[in-house]
Amino acid sequence: MFDQRDYKKFAEDFFRHEDNSIYGRAEVVAAVAQLMSDAKMIPSIVSARVAFDAMQLRTPELEATRARAAINQVARELDAEPLTRSECEEFASLSRADLAKLYWGDDNSGVNAFAIRYRKGCREHGFVIPPRPSRP
Repeated sequence: MFDQRDYKKFAEDFFRHEDNSIYGRAEVVAAVAQLMSDAKMIPSIVSARVAFDAMQLRTPELEATRARAAINQVARELDAEPLTRSECEEFASLSRADLAKLYWGDDNSGVNAFAIRYRKGCREHGFVIPPRPSRP
């Protein structure tokens, strides 16, 4: 009814998705296709996901790498947009305390959309990064 090419096609499609591509090595694609075939699954991307999840190949290290790549991509996109006049006016109008709170965020990391845009303001307009608030 279905041959190995059908399973391989859907396994390859599954690994084309950006969330899965980090795992899409040839041997993993082949193993997923084989598991789908052995289990007599109907070839589909959903079947490929079921087979992949059953293989338990996701590792914390690879997931962390994937998450970092996603964060970096969002940061690049936020940084690519030109600053607006209203953003610059907002940056200039903030008190030191409000600026530090917005820049460093609730977790005191400085990893947020405001901080990315503000760093662009620092580079382009001479704004200064506020000191990190001390932790209570």
